Amino acid sequence: MRNFIFIIIFSIAINIQAQVKGEADYLIRYEVEFIPDCSNREDVRNEVHRLYTGSSVSYYASEANVLNDSILRTIKSRSSSLWSSLSNNSSVSYFTPKVYKDWKTLEVWVNYTILTDEYVYQEPNTPIEWEISDEIKEIGKYKAQKAITSFGGRDYEAWFTTEIPINDGPYVFHGLPGLILELYDINGDFQFNFASLVNLKEPYKVEIESISNKVSKEQVIKAYKKYLENPGYSITSKLPDGFEVTEADGTKVTKREIEKTARENAKKRSNQIEIW
Repeated sequence: MRNFIFIIIFSIAINIQAQVKGEADYLIRYEVEFIPDCSNREDVRNEVHRLYTGSSVSYYASEANVLNDSILRTIKSRSSSLWSSLSNNSSVSYFTPKVYKDWKTLEVWVNYTILTDEYVYQEPNTPIEWEISDEIKEIGKYKAQKAITSFGGRDYEAWFTTEIPINDGPYVFHGLPGLILELYDINGDFQFNFASLVNLKEPYKVEIESISNKVSKEQVIKAYKKYLENPGYSITSKLPDGFEVTEADGTKVTKREIEKTARENAKKRSNQIEIW
C-alpha cells in the first residue's frame, strides 16, 4: 500500500518545474517534537529538520523530505531507473511543509502537500510581529533572549541569540535580531530545538517550486478542509472503477482499501502546525 501511494506521489513530484533562487552558506539542524494526532497526545513524534540559510534565500524542511527530494532530483538528472533506491531508502515525514524565504523581496513561500497534491503559496502574514522580552537564559553555550508571537492560530514563545547573527528560524519564523534556538507553542504541540550549526564548505543551492504554479493560501485551506471530508479522494478520483492491484507480497489493493488507509492516515495527522 505504501509503495503504491508513493508511486503516485513520485509521478506527480517528478514533473514539477523548479528554478534556482539562491545559495545557502549555513546548515542548521533542529530536533523537533510534535503531536500529530489531536486525539492521541501520547503519540509524540521526533524528527530532525534542516534550515539552509544564506544572504539571499533560505529553505526549511524535514530532513526526510530534503533527502527524498535529493533522490528525485538525481533520478531526473540521470534519466535512469533508481526506483528501488527511492522506495527502499525513502523516509516518511509527518511534517510536510517546505518553506522558502527570499531575503531580497522579503517574501515567504510555502510548498504544502496534501497527500498527493502539492501547492505553492505566498505566506501573507509576514513579516512576523514579535514582542521581545528582557528575559535571558542559557541554551547550550549561547545566551538567549525571549520573544513571543502569535501565528497560524497558535501562541509561540521563542528564544533567540544575537551571538549567531542569522535572523532566521524554523518554519516561517524569522525577523528576530539573531538565530532562533528554541521555538514552541504554549500548548506544547510543537517544539523546535537547535541541534547544530555548520558553515558549509560548498554553498547549498536552494530551489523553489515554480511560482507560476502558485495558488492563494485561502485556496490551500479550502483544499485541506475538502481533504478532511474525504481523505482518499485525491487518489481514488484518478483511479478507474473496479481498480485492483496485487502487491509483491500478494496483498490485493482496491479503491476501498486506499480510502480506508487514507482516512486512518488523516486522523493520525490531524494536528497541523497551523490551525485552519
